[in-house]
Amino acid sequence: VLTLVFTPALLSSRVWVITYAKWTANALRVLGANRQANIAQDWALRRKAKRLKQPEIIWSDWIDGEEQTAPISGPTPLRAAE
Repeated sequence: VLTLVFTPALLSSRVWVITYAKWTANALRVLGANRQANIAQDWALRRKAKRLKQPEIIWSDWIDGEEQTAPISGPTPLRAAE
């Protein structure tokens, strides 16, 4: 019983403790940062991108000069490197 129950529980708890520690450290770092800091802006952009159903990233350097208009239907596309 010790081998079948206790050992896998200890192995999985190590993974979960590390994962939660990383999440907590990142959340504290973002909350302590200024709103204009890069880390806060990256975190906000990541959250906004997760909420989109099908994000569309438009690479403006890849599109020819005449065809830089975004499609009208669907959510607002994300602009790369802005």
